[in-house]
Amino acid sequence: MSYFNTLRNGQSLACLLPPEILNSIFSLTSNVFSDFSSRPLEAARREESFDWHPMCLSGVCRYWKAVALSFPSIWSTIDICDEDECPSSSSIDIAKLCLRRSYNGCVDVHISCPIPKAELPWITETLASQSIRFRGFHIYGFSFGPEILQHFAEDPAPELQSLTISPQGDFSNGSGIVLPMLFAGYTPRLRHLVLKHITSWPGNDFSNLRSLRLEDQVASCPISKFLDFLHHSPHLEDLILVCAGPSEADPAVQLRQLSLPRLRQLVLKECPAICQATRILPYIQPSPTVTIMIDRTYYNNSLTTGSNIARCNTLLATMSRFASMPNITRLLLDTFSSFDRGSHKLRLTGTGLSSFDICPSADIHEMASNQYMAAAIGLISACNIQELWIGSDHVIQKDYIWQRLLFAMPSLKKIVLGPWDSHTPGCLLALHTPDESVGRALPCPSLEELVILGRLGESKWSCEAVQKLLVNRKARGFPVRRVVLVRRTHDTSFDLHPTADRFREIVEKMEIQTVPRYPTMEGSEAARALGRYF
Repeated sequence: MSYFNTLRNGQSLACLLPPEILNSIFSLTSNVFSDFSSRPLEAARREESFDWHPMCLSGVCRYWKAVALSFPSIWSTIDICDEDECPSSSSIDIAKLCLRRSYNGCVDVHISCPIPKAELPWITETLASQSIRFRGFHIYGFSFGPEILQHFAEDPAPELQSLTISPQGDFSNGSGIVLPMLFAGYTPRLRHLVLKHITSWPGNDFSNLRSLRLEDQVASCPISKFLDFLHHSPHLEDLILVCAGPSEADPAVQLRQLSLPRLRQLVLKECPAICQATRILPYIQPSPTVTIMIDRTYYNNSLTTGSNIARCNTLLATMSRFASMPNITRLLLDTFSSFDRGSHKLRLTGTGLSSFDICPSADIHEMASNQYMAAAIGLISACNIQELWIGSDHVIQKDYIWQRLLFAMPSLKKIVLGPWDSHTPGCLLALHTPDESVGRALPCPSLEELVILGRLGESKWSCEAVQKLLVNRKARGFPVRRVVLVRRTHDTSFDLHPTADRFREIVEKMEIQTVPRYPTMEGSEAARALGRYF
């Protein structure tokens, strides 16, 4: 069969390619493992995936097999895993084959399942002795215990660029794990580090990092030590803390600000994200194009307490002083419902050259929230908001708050409403209500475009409110020049043309757009970056 395959496939044009070009094609189409995925091959194991293992080349033809054996880089991935959480003998055999055929080239090691006792010597002796060739080392799940890591302590890893240590277990007793020294403490080229349940790592010189991700730390280090650790990675680009981070600062210790000019991603996720943000942000100076994501996913009554609102005040006030804030040109105001019925937390999302997403934030209507409202207005004033998206009619329920927020956006040119049709938004009233305290000035003097998503018919709440807004602003010399009504393709139960005819007499340009689905501000490139790791 191999002979007939050789004859048939030898006539293919692919067999006429030079070995170097064929190797490049193999490298571009073979399995590629992510540095940060808990299961690097999870996507590649799907049936619709077109990725393949180098072992598949052996059965195509002799020429392809010869090319595969001539280039060790094709065999540089060593993956020990199994869907049943227990490696089969073939999985271990393939890993051994890849280690041999990679010769002296760099390899990426992924171990994600328990190792049978019969194969432990190969892991702790043969594989560990090749650490000088490690380019990536990722070990996670139930695949190891502390005794296995000790076998990787003696030999250095001068080529190691990415490291993941993610044990699986119950660490509710608050002890966590102290990472033993790895690779003789010599990893000069390490750039990407992921640690889960690891509380400290003495003896390991993790410096000059480009990306750091810490997860589920049951014990926190002092913030002075945390900042000192970041100080040794001045070129850090990504900092991701998932239920992890330092403890509160000691008032007796004076901390200096840390400059991280290349920091482009700062992600603080899960409880206590807001606490960690207020501890870290005052002491760092990120890149002017940084993306900041603060997402607390656990909700309880403590979220509405005065202490939590105070932390939110500190958070917004600190962010408003960042040099990156003037790069924010688009703002989304939306609600994030908690488990408390009728409770809506304000979500703030800004995008532009830099981005931020604070979700959920405190409720701007709650008691003791006056300082929070002032902090939110200060943050918005520090931005250069030119486009405002209002995603919910419950986002702000008091007209005077809308007026104060809109006066904080003097450069605003475009407002997008909806899709919702249940309540009259106070923002429309605030847009054409003069402020007596500042000489009867109108907010948003540069406003030129209004986009309304969703149903807007003659009998709906917003038709009269929008018309009144357009008439009053035009009468005061600040006209809205363009109105766009957007509806979905299948929404044929109402006719927008009578409403459009009424608006067409007031504005210069009136449009009706039919789309398959409503656009969202999160569809922008900057906003998509916020969810890159989740």
